[in-house]
Formats: sequence, structure tokens, C-alpha cells
Amino acid sequence: MHPAFNNIGAYLKVANVIFTAAAAAEVDSQSVTLHQPGEDYFSGVLNVAVNAVAGAPTAFSVASKLQGSNDGATWTDLPGAALAPITAVGQASLNVDLSGAPTYVRAVVVPTFTAGNNPSAAIAATLVLGGATELPAV
Repeated sequence: MHPAFNNIGAYLKVANVIFTAAAAAEVDSQSVTLHQPGEDYFSGVLNVAVNAVAGAPTAFSVASKLQGSNDGATWTDLPGAALAPITAVGQASLNVDLSGAPTYVRAVVVPTFTAGNNPSAAIAATLVLGGATELPAV
């Protein structure tokens, strides 16, 4: 049997990030290296989940996107890599073409809240990378 059928983990790289975001605060994740010797990833899936909202806001929204950088210091938004805002507890996913992305990629979430008492949200982001030119080390 081909390994792709019973060992998909050998073909993927996963980065998990959990945020606790305060009102209207942008939260950036640690960067993930896309291009290094032996590992070049050209596609991915960004999944963002809002698990709980505290502080009784009357409304909230969580915007999320991927940013890229060649040096790990200066970041720009990747085209086509922004999710529609999440406005209820739940999750959203987006397939992303990373073939033109720079060396480093990170997830960014921006929660906004209406009213409430010091509102916050528990937010998790997962970036699954695939399409590697070589299989990642296991």
C-alpha cells in the first residue's frame, strides 16, 4: 500500500497556535518556515476556531489571515489568504496556494467586540502545510 494512504503525517507539517485574545487586540502567531533545505511547502489549509467568548459582548467578529516574510521581521498579507470573519462560536477553513509565498508564514487573528465587560475570546489557529518537494523528517 502506498504511504499516502496509511501515513498521511509523513506528507504534512502542522503548526498549532492557541490565542486568548483581548478586546480589539491583534494577535500574531509564531512563524512557520516554508522554504528551507529539504522542505519546500507549496500549499496549506488555515483553520481558525473560536471556542469561547467571555465578557458578554453584544457582538463580536474574528478576522484572520496569513502573512509572509523573507526575513521574519517585516510582514505583509499574503494574497488570497484571508478568511471571512467569524461572528459566532465555531470555525472556518481556507485552502491557500503558497507557491509564491516567502520563506516564513504566520497566522494573524484580529478580534473585535461590541460592548461587554472586558470581553475576550479563546481562539485557536492551525496551519497544515502540504505539497512538499521532499517529505518532512519524521
